[in-house]
Amino acid sequence: MALESPSDRIGLPAAIAAPARPAAARPALAATQRLHLSEWPWVERLARSALNPLLDLTRLEAACPDAGLVVLCVGFGQGPLGLDALDVLPARFAGSLRLHGLSGEPAALSHRQREYPDHAGLLAALQTQRSCRRSWGRVALHRGDPRRTLMRLAGQARLVLLEPDRPEAAPTLYSLDFLLRLTHRLAPGGVLLSASTAPALCGALLRLGLAVSRTAAGTAAAWQAELLCQPMSTRERRRLQGSCQSLPYRDRTLTWTGQHILRHRERLGERLQRRGLGLATTPATGEPRP
Repeated sequence: MALESPSDRIGLPAAIAAPARPAAARPALAATQRLHLSEWPWVERLARSALNPLLDLTRLEAACPDAGLVVLCVGFGQGPLGLDALDVLPARFAGSLRLHGLSGEPAALSHRQREYPDHAGLLAALQTQRSCRRSWGRVALHRGDPRRTLMRLAGQARLVLLEPDRPEAAPTLYSLDFLLRLTHRLAPGGVLLSASTAPALCGALLRLGLAVSRTAAGTAAAWQAELLCQPMSTRERRRLQGSCQSLPYRDRTLTWTGQHILRHRERLGERLQRRGLGLATTPATGEPRP
């Protein structure tokens, strides 16, 4: 796959990977939660982060090597997960953090600076630079439509974060067609996390063949069911996939506008309901069928 520059590679070869942080410099999450907030201002964000309960749905920490963690955040800045990751992941994982953010809305990051004062400098720098280094690793920002940007990236990520938490706010990032390409960027032993609990997201992931776990915290998915603490049972999967709410968004050419995607799903749902059809799917394409 052609690359624009070496920084467009998601994963680093082991020989040039950033050095791991000393163990003493990585306070365990349990330990940081016992510290007084006046001593560690960022501990409060760790405690209320939307990312922690999502990570708890998985066995990613046990599966992740100490060499470091490569993260791909789609919709970086459009939700809290990508920015929470800058605090949460260095506290929970050994080694260096390498986060790639795909952002189709450059203004989203500047709007987040008040919420993340400790990272205001990094967010400001990313407005003019492609990447920034910190003691715990590196953040690279890839601007432009994530549907295009993803095609230019090489490599795989151990953790994929999908934002925002409402698919209807960014249907281009939640279509079955985009998710097909995104989930194939998961490295072996990798997981996808989203704060969304939308049936359309879960239905799309199930149609693609992933194991899925869904709670009030959000959705976790992986190619290997053993990476999830409590994957959906067969009964839960059948019930979800039999619901019209699980009808996935489609974006067949990966060029449709958000409004086009929403209208297409609405029209298809109405047509299926008028014909009284269920949502069983063909295994090859994930298309709804009687």
